[in-house]
Amino acid sequence: MAKRTFQAAIAYTTPTALGALATQSQFMALKAASATQRVDILEILAIGVSTASAVWGGVLARVSTNETGAQTALAAPNSDGPNVSATAALAAPVQTFITSATNAPTPSSSAADTKINCGFNAFGGELRVNFAPTQQFDFFGTATPFQECCIFNDSGRGGVSSSANVNIVYEPY
Repeated sequence: MAKRTFQAAIAYTTPTALGALATQSQFMALKAASATQRVDILEILAIGVSTASAVWGGVLARVSTNETGAQTALAAPNSDGPNVSATAALAAPVQTFITSATNAPTPSSSAADTKINCGFNAFGGELRVNFAPTQQFDFFGTATPFQECCIFNDSGRGGVSSSANVNIVYEPY
């Protein structure tokens, strides 16, 4: 398959907790498009662009309740595209979005579900998570909590109002 990069520049002004609806336009969500689609998250790069010292309590988590309503299409400066320009279009492309028509996704608060800490100082700080082969964070199929994941500013990890530019490199199968 083909690696893709989902990128967003977001002002995370309202941190939210695990188990609560993520704040609209303050999360990055990826959702499998078919019952057999598996998606590996290969890398996360976050760069802080806040104007003063602020903790971005980033966390990558699977979603316990999917968003409701249509997802709003990405618009500049946000993007999602193939890393190799000659990549063929996917029959069932992964759905990437930062807002939805009714409710945002709810990041899982289950103690039995993996979360990846992505916190850093958003005043010029940088975080890079590069998963080793066979150790990628993944999501699969069309049933929650495994169909969708999101990265957001978690108040439970000390997140405060901050801004970050985030890239997520992923590969659908």
